[in-house]
Amino acid sequence: MGVLSRQWGLTVDYLQAVEVVVVGEDGRAAAVIADRDDGDGELGELWWAHTGGGGGNFGVITRYWMRGLPRPPKNVWLSGAQFGWSALGEREFKRLVENFGLFFARHGKPGDRYADLFAILQLPHISRKELGLVVQLDATRSDSELRLEEFYIAVLAGIDADIAHFTMQMGEHAPIQPLTRQGRVMPWIQATQTLNSSGENRRGKYKSAYHRTAFTPQHIDAFYRHLSDTGYDNKEALLQIDSYGCEINKHGIDTAVAQRDSVLKLQYGVSVTTVS
Repeated sequence: MGVLSRQWGLTVDYLQAVEVVVVGEDGRAAAVIADRDDGDGELGELWWAHTGGGGGNFGVITRYWMRGLPRPPKNVWLSGAQFGWSALGEREFKRLVENFGLFFARHGKPGDRYADLFAILQLPHISRKELGLVVQLDATRSDSELRLEEFYIAVLAGIDADIAHFTMQMGEHAPIQPLTRQGRVMPWIQATQTLNSSGENRRGKYKSAYHRTAFTPQHIDAFYRHLSDTGYDNKEALLQIDSYGCEINKHGIDTAVAQRDSVLKLQYGVSVTTVS
């Protein structure tokens, strides 16, 4: 999964073959090539397993072959907003999370007008003092700036707290150069490098969950209760909510990924800085 997944699907959707070192019944290691076209035999099953069936526990992968990879957009809009925990308070925190979930529940089907819009809502523990929102969408469309503003209007409905430029550390991600709500257009590769820097010696541990619908009041109450718990003090703990769906949910894709009807992906995480 990546920032372009709502627009183009998952990486494994384009996996044609994989070379993997496996151990045979005789106890010897050997490299085999498992291909999408191998059918229902052992190699076909091995290929299928590598399309989402586990965390690298089928062997040692030495090569990948991809087919039909789409070209990323030449330019994208990159935008961000930051909120103070104390400025939002409980009511506006819950409204922000509710709005975010509702937007992607409404815009999670293949071919949606916002399929090229990807957003991350960062909800760190209250000890970090700030929450953040990062948005990227294809800038090659003539209506992209309008759709970016429409997204913010929907997500910020009922939010009166001041909005600052986004500069915060995001879990494993290093602090981002200031991003504004209005955003800016930049080459796709530059935006990718901006979002992909984890910082020196950063490590993280995550547990993911998928949502087929928007959040219920019970979900949001639980988020707020635990993230605002002052009896816990770890500013590196967070809930990251990623947009999902659209082309990921396109029918007829035969992979081991089961989450083909989800609109949100949640990551419960903790990050640490290691010292060597």
